[in-house]
Order: sequence, then C-alpha cells, then structure tokens
Amino acid sequence: MKNHIHPDLLPNVQKIQYASPGFMELSAIVEVADDIKNLVLAMCSTVGSIATTYHVIHSQYRSRQLAQKKMRELENSEDKNFVRNSVLELHEQLNLSPQQVVSLSKISKGDQLVELKMLMAMYRRAKPIADLQAQNKAQL
Repeated sequence: MKNHIHPDLLPNVQKIQYASPGFMELSAIVEVADDIKNLVLAMCSTVGSIATTYHVIHSQYRSRQLAQKKMRELENSEDKNFVRNSVLELHEQLNLSPQQVVSLSKISKGDQLVELKMLMAMYRRAKPIADLQAQNKAQL
C-alpha cells in the first residue's frame, strides 16, 4: 500500500505477530479506511463480473489507443461513447458513492477519459487487496 497512498494518509502499524498464523494490525483515517474497505468488498462480491468488465474495458482502451489522449482530443464519437459508458460501468461495478463520483470528476477536471484512467488504476491497486480478502488473508 505504501506506493499507492499519499504519505499523510498511510496507515500506522499498531501490532505485528510473526508467529503462525501471523497478523498485522493497522490503524488509518476512518474515512480513507472505509473507502478502501467498501471498494474491496464491492470487488469481492462481484469478483467475476468486475474482472470481466475491467478486462473488456482495458482491451478496448488499448485497441483504441486512448492512453496518451484527453477527452477533447477524441474525434471519433464511438470513442467518446465508449469512454462515457465505461466510466458509468466502473462507477456502478466499484459501488462508488455519489460523493466519490463527484470527487473523481473534480480531480479529473471533468475529463472523462482521465476519470476512466483513474478508475482503472483504482481497480488495479485494489485488486491485490481484494484477492487477499477473498482468500481470508486480509480482514477489512
């Protein structure tokens, strides 16, 4: 998590037990921890469909060569519709709250392609944690 979270928001290690079965207890800002927990639980509850959705969106994203573009640079209305629909689909699949959707829009300055990139990055960063949760190796 250290590489993916702002240093001010990193959880603090409260307790570590190395004996088998070992564990690590972390404390974090409640709002940040709750957002991470909700994202991971949403991914765990729809593990098959969200992975499929992500892979379909990602493959289309790559085949349309959208990595280095901004929404205003897209000339093709098919690409614009793809981006809009993908953003909406990921909002739904990741079970984002209306406040989180508004925050993402503000951060991306209304550019839905930038927002799509951020949503795909959120999925990639939460996926390892969701895998650990599904294997009962993490408990959020």
